[in-house]
Amino acid sequence: MKRELLAPSGQGDHGGADGALRAALDAGDEQSVATALVRARVFVAIEARRTDADPPGDPLGDPDVDSPGDAGTGAEKSSEMVLVTLWVPSGATAIPAFSGVDTLARWRRTARPVAVPGHALCAQAVRDGHSAVVLDIAGPAMATVDGELLERIAAL
Repeated sequence: MKRELLAPSGQGDHGGADGALRAALDAGDEQSVATALVRARVFVAIEARRTDADPPGDPLGDPDVDSPGDAGTGAEKSSEMVLVTLWVPSGATAIPAFSGVDTLARWRRTARPVAVPGHALCAQAVRDGHSAVVLDIAGPAMATVDGELLERIAAL
C-alpha cells in the first residue's frame, strides 16, 4: 500500500474549491462526492492549542509559592499546532475537511488551512482510527464520507 504524508500541495494554490468536488457536494450525491474527493485537493484545519509547561506552585506542592523563573505569574504557557478533529459523546471521531479556504473560514476563521490530497486525507483518517471525513461542515453543502466508502478511498 502506498503511504502518503499530509503535506501542502504547493505555493501556487490560491485556496479555491475543486470544481468537480464542489459540484458533487451541491448535487448531494454520495458516490460523486467520493469520486471527486479521490482526485481533489482539500483543506484541513490546524489550530494552536495551549499547553502548560509546568503546573503553578512550587515543586513541593505549595500553590502559594511560584516555581523559579515564574516571576510571580504562575506557569509558563506554550502552545502546539494540532489537526482539528470532531468527536461525539459515543467516542467516534472525524476529520473535518473543506473544499476551499472560504468554507473553512465560514466554519472557523481562526483555523489555518493546510492543503492535502483528498485520497491521502482519507487514508490518514483510517490509519488514525477516525470513523469519517466530514466535508464543508458549515455548508453551503455538507457531506460525510464514512464506513466502506472511506475504507475504499483509503485503500487507493
